Amino acid sequence: MALYIFLFISAVFNVIVGSVIGIIIYLKDKKNVVNRTFAVFCFFITTWSMGYFFPIVQNSESLSLLSFRLLHVGAAFIAVAHFHFVCAVLDIVKEKKKYIIFAYLFNLLIVLFFIPTKLFISEVVPKGDFNYWANVGIAYKIWLAVWLSYVVASVYLLYAAYKKTKGIKKQQIKYILIGDMMTFGTGSMNYFLFFDINVTPYLTIFASGQMFSIFYIIVRYRFIDIKLNSLEVLKKVFSIILSVVTAYLIYTIYSFFFPFSAKLDIPTIVGIAILIIFFLIFNNVVRLKFFYNFFRLSNFEYFKQTVFEFKNRNSFYHSIEEFQMNIKKTFCDKLQISSAFILILDEETGRKYPELIKYFLRDKSFLVTEELELEQKTRNKKFSFFKELKSLGKICFPLFFKSERNLIGFFVLGEKPFQNPYTKEELEVLESTAYQISLFLAVILYNFELQKQVKIKTQALKEQNKEMQKLLRQQSDFIAVTAHEFRTPLSIALFQLDDTLNSSKNNIDETEKNDLQIMKASLDNLKSLTQKLFDVQQYDLNKVNVKCEIVNIVEFLEKIYKDFINIMSEKSINLHFVNKIEGKCYVNIDKLQIRQVFHNVLNNAFKFTPKDGTIVIKLITINSHVLISVSDTGQGISDTERELIFNKFQTKKASMAMGIGLGLYISKKIIELHKGEIWVENAEIGGAKFCIKLKISNR
Repeated sequence: MALYIFLFISAVFNVIVGSVIGIIIYLKDKKNVVNRTFAVFCFFITTWSMGYFFPIVQNSESLSLLSFRLLHVGAAFIAVAHFHFVCAVLDIVKEKKKYIIFAYLFNLLIVLFFIPTKLFISEVVPKGDFNYWANVGIAYKIWLAVWLSYVVASVYLLYAAYKKTKGIKKQQIKYILIGDMMTFGTGSMNYFLFFDINVTPYLTIFASGQMFSIFYIIVRYRFIDIKLNSLEVLKKVFSIILSVVTAYLIYTIYSFFFPFSAKLDIPTIVGIAILIIFFLIFNNVVRLKFFYNFFRLSNFEYFKQTVFEFKNRNSFYHSIEEFQMNIKKTFCDKLQISSAFILILDEETGRKYPELIKYFLRDKSFLVTEELELEQKTRNKKFSFFKELKSLGKICFPLFFKSERNLIGFFVLGEKPFQNPYTKEELEVLESTAYQISLFLAVILYNFELQKQVKIKTQALKEQNKEMQKLLRQQSDFIAVTAHEFRTPLSIALFQLDDTLNSSKNNIDETEKNDLQIMKASLDNLKSLTQKLFDVQQYDLNKVNVKCEIVNIVEFLEKIYKDFINIMSEKSINLHFVNKIEGKCYVNIDKLQIRQVFHNVLNNAFKFTPKDGTIVIKLITINSHVLISVSDTGQGISDTERELIFNKFQTKKASMAMGIGLGLYISKKIIELHKGEIWVENAEIGGAKFCIKLKISNR
């Protein structure tokens, strides 16, 4: 009884494996002749396996005969379908076309006209451990001879190609041959009993070995070029194996202790139910983490999700080091790849990897070290870049920016956990990731170059600034020395001129006296100018001391107002003093310096206000500050001149003869020393308006 159950389980196993793998491969690429022929081969393996469903009813002669005839419907075409598949793999279908057509027609003739007759299977009789096994006729023997000849031809073609082929193709053919030995070696054990040789077909369950072999080379060597989530198929197949084995053990133990008849009774139904239940259980078990670790497999879904998270991270990295750390965290820490890094193309890289760079500039595809190594073992030609590639890692992706001629670096990965190969799906994910990495790297390199240029420019500006400071110091030193050297002779000249004017009143006429007065005035102006130059130098070097005291600003400005009334009368200018402050208002100032400021401002207004014009001094308070403004009815100041008016040697272009532009510069420095503000704007009365703001002090 157990043998019949085993045959039934073997049939179920081969049917499920054959149909699942065949359908998946066919649907992935229907136009590929290799995919189509392999799917046909799987179909006939499945059809043949379905014939083993009926031997479980071991006491029925009629059903046993029907079972043998049905299984040979599928078996008839297995050899030619396999021969067709081999020709497709070796790309010799056109060359062997007549043999393929003959075999299909021959087997169709056998199925239609001989299998249903006694010429093929004459009867079923007790043989070996079976209650019923087939006796074969003359047609069966002829068919088997043709069948075996096609199997031998397939093996011969594969072996001949294996001897000639090099590289990965050789490895693919090797595993197809291994699959042939499993499929035809174990499947052919069924034929011994047909010729009264007592060999029980216990290994029938391995008849689907070719499918497993093809599955392996799809995963390992990317055979048939399909996009297959191979791990999912492996999990399903593994679940089936566990379910079949577990159900078979339970059923066998139950049968030993509780024998039952060969009819399809309750225990049989229970066995099928156990099979289904355990399949559902194991299908979930193989999704657990231990499944991957125990069998040293990689989880593609986890791989894809991890890489996806890396690709969708913020694309801005501050440095290459930060980018390298994130790559290591993703691929080494999370995916447990032995190494992962980017190599930037520079002079050193160019010296170390010249051949690899030449290859990537010529051929843009990524390189897998293991595949090249397999090719080199069977080829006389060596890859010039192989040593460079092997020193880097297992996979090397070129990184381009903008154009395929602009190679900026490599993305290199090491070995996967448990020395597993990279599957086709993983390589596709990694290839798209390499493109994303090239964008990240380009941004980093651009920012790095930008920072480098900014640093160079900044350093150049610093050097220029140092040079400017040096020139300004030299200028200040020159002005200070010049002013100092001018002051002594000017003082002597003025002293002598005053002495001449005082001692010679009665000895010179009016004309000479006027000339001497003009000379004295000019020397006084020159002395004042010299003093200003000296003051400027002192302010630039921060050598001016402020001696502050509490002053009533209203009384202070009234005195200045009175001093200027007579001066303004020379041009008939109306000078007004407007005080909007109630009571007294005190400020903490250096009286001499602030007086100098207002003298500069009022002198400036006097110079540019026309005859019969108006100048207004106005005081108001704003919060904790006092605001003093001096407005005039002159021509005003343009916006351009307003920005420069407080700089050294700046004055109105139309009136350069009225001064050299130091008064307002000195005034600004004095106000800043008092932590106040000074500015100029357009006056309501039509000219310029100088504003000075000082902090009010508590007496």
